[in-house]
Amino acid sequence: MTETNNKLFEKSDPKLLITVSGIAINFDYVFSLSDPLADQIKILLVKNKKPPRNSGDKKHGGWGCPTGQQKGYKDAQGAIKFETRDEAGYDSKIIGKIKVYSKKVKFPSDSEKGILEEGINEIHLFLIEAGETFYGIREKDEIEKSEWFTLRQVFEMPFAKSKDGEINANGVYFAHLQRLYNAFEDMVFFPEDLIDGKAIEKWLGSNKKLLKKGMLELEKEGLLKSFLCDD
Repeated sequence: MTETNNKLFEKSDPKLLITVSGIAINFDYVFSLSDPLADQIKILLVKNKKPPRNSGDKKHGGWGCPTGQQKGYKDAQGAIKFETRDEAGYDSKIIGKIKVYSKKVKFPSDSEKGILEEGINEIHLFLIEAGETFYGIREKDEIEKSEWFTLRQVFEMPFAKSKDGEINANGVYFAHLQRLYNAFEDMVFFPEDLIDGKAIEKWLGSNKKLLKKGMLELEKEGLLKSFLCDD
């Protein structure tokens, strides 16, 4: 289901799920401005394991941004820092909130067994800065590993689930890739549309030009065609 920046429907006291997701960018590997920036800027991804057969989790394996639910945490900021440490193995600093996406989801009914009710999943997307020290992954039952990929590697990945429904556990989740693309586009061209745009712009500084050049390189090579016509 396509994510939007607005509530998709209004409902009195709807069920609400808060999801947090973090984008970590690393410009420390940029050593040459004459070489492709798409091969030097890096993004942190985690690889989700395929749930066991007896699990109620229908999520298939694949690569994505550190992501989890806010349950048990005071706020979304605390949740994304915990999820980044748990899933990716790094402490993190929150630079700013990028967007809040909402989509319709189905929840098991509290009153009738086997009945699903409509609710809302709010996805709070943050720009985070990962620390230098890798401490190891704590959610070993769910996460296989974490890794830094170049921009090119991320957007060259096959999808974790194709349009025909074929699963590729070594692929990237399309929804996460779409979030990355939309976030980078806003950082470069529409910072005023970001929730914490000023803080994010300040952190990017001159690296904003590097990110823009790297994304334009991918566009020229046709690696962004899946998103250029996305509404």
